[in-house]
Amino acid sequence: MRRTIFLLAVLIAIPTAVWAQTPVPAPAPALKAPFAAMQANLSRIPNPAEKERWQANTALWQVRVNKGGPLEAADLAAMKAPLDQMKANVAKITDAAEKERWQANVDMWQILTAQPGKVAKEGRDKMRALLETIKANIAKVRVASEKERWESNRELWTVTLRVM
Repeated sequence: MRRTIFLLAVLIAIPTAVWAQTPVPAPAPALKAPFAAMQANLSRIPNPAEKERWQANTALWQVRVNKGGPLEAADLAAMKAPLDQMKANVAKITDAAEKERWQANVDMWQILTAQPGKVAKEGRDKMRALLETIKANIAKVRVASEKERWESNRELWTVTLRVM
């Protein structure tokens, strides 16, 4: 009887101990470098409206980079204010090429934050098309620091879509 109880205790304890030691997934390492480059570049933005857009975009990426995996309801709640701020700001852009880039970026965030968990195949397909719009549009950027920010942003989306 004692042997049976001991074996039962061991069978319960081992999986519990292993589960307790399972590390929490770290932020995706592939997201860290482009995110750091984007953050470092923020100080070079002279236009206040553009700076506001990039700060909102960076705040969204901060949540995404910290999370690493699928977004949960709490993550989405934290992302609502920066996304709303970015949408309001993008609505005021008058330059067509810049508006196209930013609108594609906003649309991607809206798809990613539509609901907790994994993005549906249709959403991922739409995001890939929007990423192609951003990629093609980056060629129109003439200011080196702005181009660098957009390249970092494009890389963040590329990695995000790759792991979906």
